[in-house]
Amino acid sequence: MTALQRSPVFTPVKAHFVPSQQRGRDVAVYIFPDDHELCYEWFCQLQLVDGVTLLYMCCGCKSLKSRDPRRYTKPVASCRIVDGYFTTDPRNPKRPHFCEPRLTTKATARRLIIGKCNELRDGSAGRRPAAQELDELLARISSEEFGGFSTEERATMVKQIVCPSEYGRDNARRIIQRAQQRARQGDKPPTPNVKLYLCIVCGRFREFSCTQIPPFNRRHALVLLAAMMNYKNMSVESAKKAYSTYSLKQKTICKEHYLEAAAPLLTKMVPTTDNIPFDTNLNALHMSEEMVTEDVVAALNDKLLLFEDKERITAKCVTLFLNDTIGYCVEKKRGRRGGKRVGTTGQLKCVKIPKEEELSPQPEYESTGEIDVERVPSPALQGSSATNTVNDSEVIVIDSEEPHSSNEVTEFISTISEPVKREVKERPSRTTPRHNAPITKIAPHVEWEDRVNADDHYIDMPSYALYTRHCAYNTEQRAGETYWPTQQRF
Repeated sequence: MTALQRSPVFTPVKAHFVPSQQRGRDVAVYIFPDDHELCYEWFCQLQLVDGVTLLYMCCGCKSLKSRDPRRYTKPVASCRIVDGYFTTDPRNPKRPHFCEPRLTTKATARRLIIGKCNELRDGSAGRRPAAQELDELLARISSEEFGGFSTEERATMVKQIVCPSEYGRDNARRIIQRAQQRARQGDKPPTPNVKLYLCIVCGRFREFSCTQIPPFNRRHALVLLAAMMNYKNMSVESAKKAYSTYSLKQKTICKEHYLEAAAPLLTKMVPTTDNIPFDTNLNALHMSEEMVTEDVVAALNDKLLLFEDKERITAKCVTLFLNDTIGYCVEKKRGRRGGKRVGTTGQLKCVKIPKEEELSPQPEYESTGEIDVERVPSPALQGSSATNTVNDSEVIVIDSEEPHSSNEVTEFISTISEPVKREVKERPSRTTPRHNAPITKIAPHVEWEDRVNADDHYIDMPSYALYTRHCAYNTEQRAGETYWPTQQRF
């Protein structure tokens, strides 16, 4: 067998570095030794572990693969550079090229423009007219710096800079002007990336992030406007104007308006829910339709007929509106242990609600069990006090005809939605016995009668279930005796 012919060993070639458009590491250019009109451009990808070798990727192959990745599925050609020298053959890399070599004159002219734009954007070149910057660039081509190019090649480079390219790009003067504009914009603070949304109720603009879209529901808007007309003396013309703007693209409703409309509805619902569990826990965010009375729905529909003929409000619409209002106007933050801490957002603060009238002290009820429902506060208000400062005999009464402030509305929602605190009894640990509690220790070899009356025996795990049944069976026979759960000894 004949030995395989090996390719000649590649001799390191010095790389020519030119400015990069991304203003990172400079681009390395490899000019063909036998044909100076062709070249390959390489951009730096990463630095290897040794800290000296740099991995460069072909700019032409990368550009083609970025434009059409389905057509060009092969990996991008790569080479290595150490101390400014190509250590691998750029023309025949391990991963072959699938791009055509670039013209040296066009590549050089393009890199000249990129270098000038980088200087302008960095602010090191000063602020001069674009025509003066272009004349300086053309004079640089005629200098001795480009003495290695012939007269025809220099003319080609000037044409490449002055005239638009065949790809429809702008000429160098327009590119320089754009770089100067970006340099001036860099001196100014960046504009916030926000959008303005119009509130359909008050007409003010609210700022929201471009990645955040404020919630808006048309049925919620109907309930809100009807409640504002019924309880806040909102005019019919204002309601019609607000409802006519719901077709806008960037629209919203302020949180204050949600709270102003939700507070009177809650005041109408609380006195009528004595026998219904009033669950407005902010962590649960649930209110049932049974809490909404027919009178509230009828009053809202009467106001709705003044500016909308087709739509009707139901108890479900009111329930969803209240649930979404509490969920939208309350901010939840998770604590360190994973639990949710509920807090109000914006100007929502805990302020005491002014009480218009106070009920007289409740008389002691007789043992017959008859209770006057009208004089007893609802169970929701008894056990859900926000600050625990309201006595059991006090009832919060809010006049629905008087307009409420945002602080009053917030305090009312936080008051009725505070979760009930239950007294948690301390449980005895497994290692210490209960106070004054006899511990029965039973062994498997002791009879049942002896097991029950024993003082110093151990109980085994299989017989523990039988022992509990035995205790339940002898409950009637041994009245007055207490059998505490036995401890497990390991």
